[in-house]
Amino acid sequence: MTPFSVNRIELCELTRDLDEFGGGQPLVVSGTFRSRGLFTRPYVLTRGRASGAYHAGDVYSWAPLPRFAHDLIGGEVNPVAVIEAGCVHTHVHVLHSHGDLEESLAVDVSLYDADGQLVAHRPGWTRARRHAVSTFAVAELLDDARDFKGHVALRFAPDAEGAVPRRLQVLVEYRTTSSVARVMAWSDEWNSAVRVARRSRHPTAPRAFCRVVAKPTVQTEIAVTNAGHDDHRMPADVEFTLVSAHGPVATAQRRIEPYATLWTTMDGLFPGGTAGKLPGGFGVLVAQSESDLASIMFTRSGDALAAEHFLPVPEIGPDGRWIEVAGQ
Repeated sequence: MTPFSVNRIELCELTRDLDEFGGGQPLVVSGTFRSRGLFTRPYVLTRGRASGAYHAGDVYSWAPLPRFAHDLIGGEVNPVAVIEAGCVHTHVHVLHSHGDLEESLAVDVSLYDADGQLVAHRPGWTRARRHAVSTFAVAELLDDARDFKGHVALRFAPDAEGAVPRRLQVLVEYRTTSSVARVMAWSDEWNSAVRVARRSRHPTAPRAFCRVVAKPTVQTEIAVTNAGHDDHRMPADVEFTLVSAHGPVATAQRRIEPYATLWTTMDGLFPGGTAGKLPGGFGVLVAQSESDLASIMFTRSGDALAAEHFLPVPEIGPDGRWIEVAGQ
């Protein structure tokens, strides 16, 4: 690859029997760069009956997490918003590609509705498999075909012994008839007792942001989850600020109960609409809260859907350290 170049690799041209090898199931593709000190961010493009694009993840050389550290907080949690409504369906791909653990590990799966009520809990229901992928549809966790919005939470299943990978990584996929949107999500200590105690000593309110599109044919919707462990009991108070190219133009406050997910469009969040507040139809939404929030932004145009997780705003706290944002 020459400097500043864009290089496209057609997977179907690398091997002629790709369809037969995949058998209609998801595949994991990894690559190794021989050049040292090179940073690149490959994008995965999907074309055909459905189109989409997202950036692939890095493979980290993380040390395993000792079992006692895992059990101390009841296991790190990986929460992510899910939709089963209209033509939108959610699939979750569980990955295991970090560190030097070769074992396959069982993963617990819990599904919560938008109000924070536990809908389904499946201990050891899927597995994180080394150099492989395990996939399930959220619809498999529902007893009926009703429209559903909420979030799914994954963690490594309790075990008598043995370390676990440093992070539980999942790729969540939102499928429609014409598009496929994917977001990479990571486990962390979402509102764990340890993080709550740390915040009580140094109160901070981390901020995260996403872009907003306000045009007649395009709508921005957000899903903000007050995620946590089994003993999570704290509501999350969130302040949202809508920012145009000229600065802040509107604010709103919301309280999100434990395990609940706030689903709202920009017009639902800011009365009076957002189109007139954002010249050119583009802006930024900033969410600030002392709680750990798992937040996803969706952009809709017709039946096409794009998605991306909020990005943290890098800031230094009162103690002189960088403010940690869960899941970053």
